[in-house]
Amino acid sequence: MNHRIFVFSLVAIFFLVSRAAQSQLISTTLDETSEPPLSFELTLDGDVVTLQDGVPVKLPRNYERPTVKLTVQPYRIFTFQGISFEYPSGFGFEADVDEEHYKNWTLSGNDFKIMYFVLEGQLPTREFLENMAQQFGKENCQIADDRSSIILEERRLLGSTLHATLAGQRIQIDAYAVPINQTETRLLVFQDRVRESGLRTTEGQATLDVMRSSFKFLD
Repeated sequence: MNHRIFVFSLVAIFFLVSRAAQSQLISTTLDETSEPPLSFELTLDGDVVTLQDGVPVKLPRNYERPTVKLTVQPYRIFTFQGISFEYPSGFGFEADVDEEHYKNWTLSGNDFKIMYFVLEGQLPTREFLENMAQQFGKENCQIADDRSSIILEERRLLGSTLHATLAGQRIQIDAYAVPINQTETRLLVFQDRVRESGLRTTEGQATLDVMRSSFKFLD
């Protein structure tokens, strides 16, 4: 089994088990199982129109034998449970929203992974990572920082960072609390392979840069 796939799979599995005892309903307003659609940029004689699959648009004017160019946009837009951001269109998409008390979306690249958890009740980021460390084996993990932070749409999200070595692969997991709803826990979690230099992967850094520039709070 590919080591990266193995590591990524463990994250969602441990959390589904650890929260299975809770039973309150998290409201749903969209089809939260559907992958965000690809966007396209249509150019007609210099006019640019953004297109999405199945969404009708009106052209800005009439054209006679126009020169047309269609380009696939490099990003999809994640818009669920109070947040919106762009992410690379080639990332895989998984939605686990069947449980009343638990929702999780996973966006997976080759090295970098974005996870978004929505849960009833309160769960600090350190406890989230401690539960993860128990599943991975504490001897393989170290919670390195309880003062991690990231700025998204001019808000500072606070969190914790876990370093782990699994199947010979060094990874870093950052969990940040999304301050939207007092009765729910919403966690934005990033998992990245750690290079020999100790830095993030190129994919991880590029994805975070895109998220920072496009992130919006919707609630």
